[in-house]
Amino acid sequence: MHRKTPQLSAEKLREAGIKSLENASELVQEARILYEHGCWSRTVFLCCISSEELGKCFITLSAIVNKRANKFDEKRYRERFRTHREKTGSLNFFEDVFVSSSNIPVQPEDIDNATKAIERVKLASLYCDYYVIEPYKPYELITEKLAAETLKLADKRVEHFTKNVRPMFDHVLEINPEEIIRFQNELLGTRDVQSSKDSR
Repeated sequence: MHRKTPQLSAEKLREAGIKSLENASELVQEARILYEHGCWSRTVFLCCISSEELGKCFITLSAIVNKRANKFDEKRYRERFRTHREKTGSLNFFEDVFVSSSNIPVQPEDIDNATKAIERVKLASLYCDYYVIEPYKPYELITEKLAAETLKLADKRVEHFTKNVRPMFDHVLEINPEEIIRFQNELLGTRDVQSSKDSR
């Protein structure tokens, strides 16, 4: 007989979201140390991982909303929490919807293309690989300029999440479930709910 795994509570989800944000901030601090020592490629790698942690933070905030609205799919949440493309894509979605000043509607294929590009840069900053027939190591591909720009972006992202997303974790557990549903419909849409249906 298999023992049933305890289900995640809204409180544990909140803790995971906050810790993901804290880890994102720590990764940027460590990336800055690497940058100051001329380690351009590893700077970029840690900044990419920091962005994934921010994606986990946003995924978890929407999971709390779903948990409070009785629409939480824990299996799907855990998959998203641990999948690189899901984490990066969620951050891109968050920025396109909540941060961008553009009036152009968000296109899923644009988010997907950006996510794939970021994943390629992340891997190039860590692993030696072939480009056509030429082998390159990360230090031959990642420039100081790219490292500086990536670090600046990662720092701004953490600052934005700390200022605008972190406070949401302090009051999301206190909101009436009916208000949660309204909040989900107006701001977050039914992305998580739809994704869980699609994965069945």
